[in-house]
Amino acid sequence: MNDETLTPELKSFIHAMPKAELHVHLEGAIQPHTVLELARRHDMLGALPAADLEGLRRWFTFTDFPHFVQIYVIISRLLRSAADFEYVVYECGADMARQNIRYRELTVSPTTHIDTQQKLSIDELLAGLEAGRQQARRLWRGDALDF
Repeated sequence: MNDETLTPELKSFIHAMPKAELHVHLEGAIQPHTVLELARRHDMLGALPAADLEGLRRWFTFTDFPHFVQIYVIISRLLRSAADFEYVVYECGADMARQNIRYRELTVSPTTHIDTQQKLSIDELLAGLEAGRQQARRLWRGDALDF
């Protein structure tokens, strides 16, 4: 069943239902608009296959696991600072609020991002994650939003 076959009543019911998501990888859950913003922040638009949102949405239509890994690797290269992690976690919380997801078991792969060349420490990464989480909880639903 795709979105076009759902009645407006059923769409409304599904949207209103509280939801939970288990085993979600932060780097794999970042949306195209967030990727575009990160690329702009770091002057890395050239690393993307498209420099516009519609092109990135097409690229995010995964064809197979190697394609997913390719996107995951590029996204990981765009996460360079505590502010980047704060931003993507905040956006994750905004996505949860839009979909009425009350709980998301979110994982992150810190060893992918800790790099002496990028000068990002584990403490900075964790601080960014927590700042984004707190900001999302404060703005979207307080304690009803848990990740």
